[in-house]
Amino acid sequence: MSNLSKHPSNQELLIHFHESVLQYDSFMEVIPLKTQQAIPANLPPLDVWSNPDVAKYCIRASLLRKYWASREELRLDKITTAMQTILDESADSESQQCHHWSTIIEEIEDSFLRQYPDALGGKDRIPDHTGKEQEYNTVHHLVSENLYGTLMHGDYQKWINVRGHDFANLVAISTDVAELEGFIHKLYDICEDMFDKEVYVPDYSRIERDSPEQVCLSSMNVTDSSYTTAQGKSDV
Repeated sequence: MSNLSKHPSNQELLIHFHESVLQYDSFMEVIPLKTQQAIPANLPPLDVWSNPDVAKYCIRASLLRKYWASREELRLDKITTAMQTILDESADSESQQCHHWSTIIEEIEDSFLRQYPDALGGKDRIPDHTGKEQEYNTVHHLVSENLYGTLMHGDYQKWINVRGHDFANLVAISTDVAELEGFIHKLYDICEDMFDKEVYVPDYSRIERDSPEQVCLSSMNVTDSSYTTAQGKSDV
């Protein structure tokens, strides 16, 4: 069901992002990794599917897709833009603290745009399970091929592209997970600081107005008060 207000404003975007990271971390408590570091590409090739962390990396990579896919509202460059705009419009925009946050946000955005396909056109090489180098547009490109060819979707050509490269796939996926988790948690921490210092005060009014229940009531021209009254009568 479409919401009444269409795309979220910067307010809703930050609330959505903040809650999404909390939810992501709840999932991560259920599927903990032995280490939060990426698997080094210079290790001797592993028997990938005997590694108990492989499935956990794959699940995490799938859950993190919403932070980089081009059509996603939570793509990280959209989040950094929203955060920067809110800081710029804040009454404290000239404060040292706001300048500090802005610097970190800009650094995260620059790193993100360098490492993901929308902005990066270079070539990276990583070893496959035999140690032979395979060429991809970026390390992340190989992750995308895995997500759309095997993990989340079943695109035939993408499956062909990654089939038989288990070690390279694992190195790329673990690298992507480590990088994205670092990005989202740094931005989450800044959101928390902005909330705590009241530089940004979340406003849930539009989110509540755009909820499916409210959209349904609006389409029927039913007011909140009449709906509440009717609920009360039906409960008696």
